[in-house]
Amino acid sequence: RKIIRREFNVLPPEQRLTALRLTIVLRLAVLLPRARGSEPAPPIQLTATTDGLHMDFPKKGLTLRPLMHADLLEEQALLERAGFALSFGETD
Repeated sequence: RKIIRREFNVLPPEQRLTALRLTIVLRLAVLLPRARGSEPAPPIQLTATTDGLHMDFPKKGLTLRPLMHADLLEEQALLERAGFALSFGETD
């Protein structure tokens, strides 16, 4: 499950960050449906930052889905160890 950043070094330098971001998006695409059960996923806005990704959920989008929130916290810690920032929050 962990991401080893040096594995991206086989790519040209200008493609490494994009490849890493796409890898993270794919991981999130697998994680989110698994964490939500039978309820439809809330709309999520994903924004690339200088050192990572930020996810905005609608108000109570995380509060009402504690398993998804727990999975995101776990993924956030895993990505942090790989030197990548994943942040998320709820918008009003």
